Amino acid sequence: MRTLMLYGVGLTFLGLAMAAGQAEPRGVPAELRSGALQGEELTDGDRSVSGAGDRERLVLTLHQGGLAQVFERRQVGLRAQRQLLRLQGVPAEMQTRTLTVSGEGEPMVHGVRLRNRLVSPDRLLDAYRGREVRLVRERSDGTRAQRRGRLLGVADGQVAVAGDDGVELLARDGPWRVVVPGVPDSLVTVPALDLELTSELPGRQWLAMSYLTPGLGWQAGYVLTLDIDAEHMGLQGWAELSNDTATAFRDADIRLVAGASVPGLQRSADHAMHTMERAVSEPEAVAEQYRFRLQEPVSLEPGDQHQVRLLAAADHAVERTYRLQGQVTFGQQTRAGEPPVTTHLHFDNTGPGLGRPLPAGPVRVYQRDDDGEPVLMGEDRMPATPSGEAVALTTGAAFDLVAERRQTGYRRLDDDTEEQRWRIRIRNAGDRDRTVRVEEAFPGDWTILEASREFERPDARHARWTLTVPAEEEVTLAYRVEIRR
Repeated sequence: MRTLMLYGVGLTFLGLAMAAGQAEPRGVPAELRSGALQGEELTDGDRSVSGAGDRERLVLTLHQGGLAQVFERRQVGLRAQRQLLRLQGVPAEMQTRTLTVSGEGEPMVHGVRLRNRLVSPDRLLDAYRGREVRLVRERSDGTRAQRRGRLLGVADGQVAVAGDDGVELLARDGPWRVVVPGVPDSLVTVPALDLELTSELPGRQWLAMSYLTPGLGWQAGYVLTLDIDAEHMGLQGWAELSNDTATAFRDADIRLVAGASVPGLQRSADHAMHTMERAVSEPEAVAEQYRFRLQEPVSLEPGDQHQVRLLAAADHAVERTYRLQGQVTFGQQTRAGEPPVTTHLHFDNTGPGLGRPLPAGPVRVYQRDDDGEPVLMGEDRMPATPSGEAVALTTGAAFDLVAERRQTGYRRLDDDTEEQRWRIRIRNAGDRDRTVRVEEAFPGDWTILEASREFERPDARHARWTLTVPAEEEVTLAYRVEIRR
């Protein structure tokens, strides 16, 4: 039996997930159920352990938010009696309660155990607590000194060993090493799923399983570039696939699900980025969500991030607008405010390159300068947008537009009614005329008694003005409002 030499370090525990169930063919794609082997005769090489290399097909359905559904099919060797089959190449985070198993021989699953307690120096030493171990020290003349003792515990970088002369504390950096007989059954070198099952068809056959796991997911992201005239744009959409597990998923067929988020673990962003351009199928509606299929297999190594192009549109019409929002409250205000004039982009999800569901995700907006170089304007989040709908994005404050908002009059009419006067100035420091939509929000019941410019009332809380501010000039809006609590 192979022995292992260890230094004493701190204790760590990791629980084992347990579940039980029986074979269920539901949820397994038809392509995973094809190609019967009809119980080919077992060879001497057939074992009760199946590694990732036995996979014939792997399908990953990735949800936004870091949760995935894994379908896989393997060739395994089963015998007629009840037996234990160990499946390696599964993630340590898999949710065993979501597992379904089907196979050529209609396997009956009696028990499931996820073995995800991996070998480490701390765990090996802890597994031999209370048992006899060997202590080894190298002498200066090249010989080895050995003795035996009973391992009592491990803590704070020290190992406590009881010997003939009492209890010794062996430091991490000391000359003595602890030798244990081998790896106990409670630890594994790679995560594995143990299935206790029986099969009606002994011999070599296919076995398929499905389960959910956190640590695999995807996010959409966009780059929007405005032309110099800001009346046309280009839009690129990307899907960023991430694998935050310690398991490799090679040559997988990928489905990306966009829609209602599925609870899961959020991925870390501290991974290297690999960029690929792959064709993505037209989305299909599934269970109130949209699903995209990648046309080529993808390998996701542990810690990987891959980018896959979702869409590309060029020379698409876009409208840029400016907005100033103010909030009126009860009472007298003594200070003037300088609210930002925000920039907004509007376009329709139609036309070449678009006209398809847009998954939610961050969008970075660039504006080309006079030399044609893109300059970052801002960032917003693309809302989940069906085909044919309008998209509105906010890119931040307009640099050339400055606003001042001041209460210029206040009068209390009675306990529940007051009158306020407001003045809003907007200065355009740019070399182009700008149209700014001003929206004022009011509490309670309100009536505009007087206004220097025409306004509209889009709803019960707001008054709206549309002002044209010439280049290098200033425009003033004044109004008087009566407010009732």
